[in-house]
Amino acid sequence: MGDLPPSEKPAPGPLRIAILGGGIVGLTLALALAQQQQQQLSDPPAPGSNTPVPPPFTFTLYESAAHFSEIGAGIMIGWNALKVLRALGVGEEYEALARGCWLEGGGQAVGRDGEGLFFQFRFGDGRRGGEPFFTMRTPGGQMNTHRAELLELLLAHVPASCVKFQKQLIRYSQQPGGSITVAFRDGTQEECDVLLGADGIKSTVRKLMYEARGDLALQEPRWSGSYAYRALVPTEKVLAAVGRTITSTPMMWLAPSQHAVHYPVAGGKYINVVAFKSDYTKGRCPTWETQDWVEHDVDEKELMKDYEGCASQVKAILELVKRPSRWAMFDVPDLPYFVQGDVALLGDAAHAMTPHQGNGASQGIEDAHLLAHLLAHPKVTPDNVSAALKAYELVRKDRVQRIKELSYETGRLWELVSPAGDNVTEFARVAEDRMDWIWSVDISKQLQTAVAWFEMSLA
Repeated sequence: MGDLPPSEKPAPGPLRIAILGGGIVGLTLALALAQQQQQQLSDPPAPGSNTPVPPPFTFTLYESAAHFSEIGAGIMIGWNALKVLRALGVGEEYEALARGCWLEGGGQAVGRDGEGLFFQFRFGDGRRGGEPFFTMRTPGGQMNTHRAELLELLLAHVPASCVKFQKQLIRYSQQPGGSITVAFRDGTQEECDVLLGADGIKSTVRKLMYEARGDLALQEPRWSGSYAYRALVPTEKVLAAVGRTITSTPMMWLAPSQHAVHYPVAGGKYINVVAFKSDYTKGRCPTWETQDWVEHDVDEKELMKDYEGCASQVKAILELVKRPSRWAMFDVPDLPYFVQGDVALLGDAAHAMTPHQGNGASQGIEDAHLLAHLLAHPKVTPDNVSAALKAYELVRKDRVQRIKELSYETGRLWELVSPAGDNVTEFARVAEDRMDWIWSVDISKQLQTAVAWFEMSLA
């Protein structure tokens, strides 16, 4: 028998979306999809019909752990991502959390121009007496919280029925009918129409995607040549050591091949301290010699040895750090593709970057905003969802890969080994130009461009 004419074919069912990974980016995507779903379900039925509007899509978030948790301490959300959180209806909540960390005397109040302090910069080797040489501002002020606080905020807005725990992906396969079978380590399988990998820098989705095409080596994370000591120090101890101004002010202390960062988190109860050390003599991607990327309970003497000769204020802060963790700074190379068929990567799975611009999570939030709107487009079906995913890739890939490489270059800027060196005028120009470009993205225009690409693909 021949195919049914279009008028007699059954209407496709709702698009089934599977999200792999329940970190900040995966939860942001789930929140954005839930918002889109609610908006579409609230549309009135067609005139003369009492039939409720069917759900345009369904989604399930699969998390490998037994419960949600977020490693690390502080997280910074850039103005670009704050615009997304506002659009998702959680911006005010996040801003309240972040501003609750601001301490008196830190100069973080937002002025009439709508801008507040991003970071104050000082030389960390004693030059200029450790006094500030540059202050950078950002729209909205600096937005830092503890990672767990942002995770809890997002989770409160995601329907619990859409989340499944202890689901560790082992493989996926495209079925002849077009659906995707997703297999988990617990022996269960699920069917979906689109699979979205938000499973981090060590992404299983990315590995399987690239392995299927014989491109496995192209996606291997690479060491940047830097590592960082991380710790939370009680605010009262830092106050006693260096006084209110330094304690309360988001600060970077710069020296050749190293820089230390600190800012308040957790409602101002703690100061998040991150001390970077780099070796640029071995090229862009030197070999990391040990299996583990993160060491916990490191002897603080190793930190002090790496920062031998630092300014007295830096030394006073670092001496308060006890048994820090030490993190190797990895990123992902420029991937040739984020999308294959009905499978896509987002967040760190697609473009993990070094943290030097404080915008890694923010780029994943941009991804989630764009993807959710594309997948909720009224013309998206299981048959053409791959075109929506390609529109996402076309709009996001160039921007985010440029930001990823700029993040590495910004690490060199902070550590005084870029072409700007320690020329404070050139340093300030480069830093402001770079961050202004990242922050100033028009998220509505970015979305409109992606929608236009998708709609043109259907013509």
